[in-house]
Amino acid sequence: KVGHFGTLDPFAEGVLMLGVAGAQRLNEYIHECLPKTYLAKGILGQSTPTGDLTVEPDHIDDSGPFKTVIPKLTLEDIQDKLGEKYIGEYWQAPHAFSAAKHKGKSLHKWAREGVEIIKEKKLRHIYTLEVVKYDFPHLWVRCSVSSGTYVRTLFSDCAKELGTIGVLESLLREEVGGCKLSNSLN
Repeated sequence: KVGHFGTLDPFAEGVLMLGVAGAQRLNEYIHECLPKTYLAKGILGQSTPTGDLTVEPDHIDDSGPFKTVIPKLTLEDIQDKLGEKYIGEYWQAPHAFSAAKHKGKSLHKWAREGVEIIKEKKLRHIYTLEVVKYDFPHLWVRCSVSSGTYVRTLFSDCAKELGTIGVLESLLREEVGGCKLSNSLN
């Protein structure tokens, strides 16, 4: 028997832990106790229904502040703003395009049928949030989060905190607990 410990979005890549020969029973422990670390690359000033670039942008920020204020932000400005806001407890509802279930069916299937399901927000934790690079309009963020945290939604929330909208271009899960990408099987 083989089981996996947590899904990855279709556009994402990185560490996916597998349990074999009965170890899949550790699933609950893995989810409750081990943080996940991601490197997210996003684009400010665009948004999509999925929160990633698997579909075309449906909103573009062409406001004055986006063109004049946000390009002048420094990496340190962004780190201060986001770190202050998001480190610690974080209430988040599952993304409409996610594997979370409603009546036994994944939310992304409901969303693709045109049915929007609003789920209650759940408490998540952001252990670290580091702004790695900023090259307007691109922003790279490394975060360590509790299981169940949707990084697409977190990035969108971070963009709102900066005064705009945002979408993920890529997502790399670098670590689950102590299991790192660097010592994983490819």
